[in-house]
Amino acid sequence: MKHECKITVLETKVFPELQEQYLADPSSGPCPFFHAGDEFVLKRTPEQDDFYHLMNGKFCGEAWDAVSRYVYTALQGGVRPAMWIKIP
Repeated sequence: MKHECKITVLETKVFPELQEQYLADPSSGPCPFFHAGDEFVLKRTPEQDDFYHLMNGKFCGEAWDAVSRYVYTALQGGVRPAMWIKIP
C-alpha cells in the first residue's frame, strides 16, 4: 500500500486569559511545536509507516490526537469529501 497525506499548519493561536485560568504555568505563551506554514508529509509504504510513529517525535501528541483519524483514512486511500476539501 502506498499513500501519502500532507498536513499544513495554517495558523497558531494563543489565548492568554485561558492560559491564566487553566495552565500550571500561565506565562508559558504559545505552543513552540508548530508555526504557520509548517508542512508534514506522512507516508504509508512497506518501508515507512509514519502513522504509528507520530513522525518520529516531529508531531505534537495533542495535535495528533485531534487529526489522526483523518490522517489514517487518507493513508488507507480514503476518499476526500469534495464538499469541504479542495481537490488540487
